[in-house]
Amino acid sequence: MGKGYWIKDQNVIDITYSTHLQEILNHPEEFGFTKKELEQIYFKHKEPFGLEQYAREEIIKISTQRGWIRVREYTTLYWSIQFYGLDTHKSTIRNFVVLAIHNGFMLDDDLLELDDLKSTKESMPAREFLNNANVDQKDITFYKSFRSYVKNKRKL
Repeated sequence: MGKGYWIKDQNVIDITYSTHLQEILNHPEEFGFTKKELEQIYFKHKEPFGLEQYAREEIIKISTQRGWIRVREYTTLYWSIQFYGLDTHKSTIRNFVVLAIHNGFMLDDDLLELDDLKSTKESMPAREFLNNANVDQKDITFYKSFRSYVKNKRKL
């Protein structure tokens, strides 16, 4: 696996050396969970706490419903971007893609798998997504300061 992030508004958590689920389990309050709520989800699915299976899917979906965007690069194949409602998150995704390209860890022809957990899944090159998302020069200039924008609070 490649790079990984949780994104909400201007909060970007780099989880490249961990998993999205582990970040939630380690810091449930940041994602709006209690430890007891997470334990109940695992109990409902009859899975041991921390297993990455059905409970994981539910926890990730709830996190996206609460406004978080899950991003994972699958080496040179594609970038998986999961969210809940494209209209709500299009500008945040757009801004992330702009700064990822600007900072050289994404190419404009990299494939984005946009998985709207509210409705549909579609794939397209980053360039096409940005063209559809109406990126203007003002956005690109603002997000050139990626290092100050990203909060690597728990870079492992």
